[in-house]
Amino acid sequence: METRLEKLEVKERPKDEAEIKMELGQVENPVSKVIASGKGIHIRFGKRVLLEDGSFEVKTRSKTALIGSNGTGKTTLIKRLLEGAEGFNLARSVKIGYFSQGLDLLDDDKTIFENVMAGNVQKEAVVRTILARLLFKREEVFKKASVLSGGERVKVIFAKLMTMDANFLILDEPTNYLDILSVEALQNLLLEYGGTVLLVSHDRRFIDRVADHLLVLEERKLTAFQGNYTQYSEWAANKNRRENGSAVEELMLRMRLAELNSRISFPSKDDNLEELDREFKEIARKLRALTN
Repeated sequence: METRLEKLEVKERPKDEAEIKMELGQVENPVSKVIASGKGIHIRFGKRVLLEDGSFEVKTRSKTALIGSNGTGKTTLIKRLLEGAEGFNLARSVKIGYFSQGLDLLDDDKTIFENVMAGNVQKEAVVRTILARLLFKREEVFKKASVLSGGERVKVIFAKLMTMDANFLILDEPTNYLDILSVEALQNLLLEYGGTVLLVSHDRRFIDRVADHLLVLEERKLTAFQGNYTQYSEWAANKNRRENGSAVEELMLRMRLAELNSRISFPSKDDNLEELDREFKEIARKLRALTN
């Protein structure tokens, strides 16, 4: 072992990418402390009640994650907000950049660079730096959108959203199709973004690193929490022990189950499908035992 170590070639540590700072002057935030809110909200899907008399606030310049198990109405809530439905309010001068799970925001006849430059308000140097941070470097920015993979299309859409004239990004499942390196690149850009972010995701690690506020949609109720996902998990576990109930534990299991399902459906090259499948079955077993 010592002989092998002596023969190893000493390499310099790879240099970190130059950080891009989204200057506050480049994102004109609303004067209001609350960029979006809702009061007395009722959401139904057929005869099923998803939310009853719900209320929420999204603070300006916050990074807020809307979480909950599958089928609780998270995407419906976001769509109602975008539609300006009754009970929802947006601050004056709000400009929304919306990412949905559909990937149809690009012009397939244009290159990556042309797609991002169309309608952007940032300098060309900023656009190129953001694309580089999202792992599009040198000549790669001149690839046609028509030949991009699902993950590459997602990253181009994010580059477009972050350079357009928007101050409120609403992101529905932004990490689908992305590998680990791309997820890390996205989370770093979102942390540096000077506007407000409201996101829906089943990726707990991503939520934990990006979000500083949570909105929990479960059992027809919408609960606000100031803090990250780790802090919420600790608070929820303590609350569960105090109340000696199983509702919070069930939420945690359902969140993990949804995350595993997403990773199994869209695995990255670093995911071990056998381990993910094994954990999925174990979580499903615990959930059945808890709810039966």
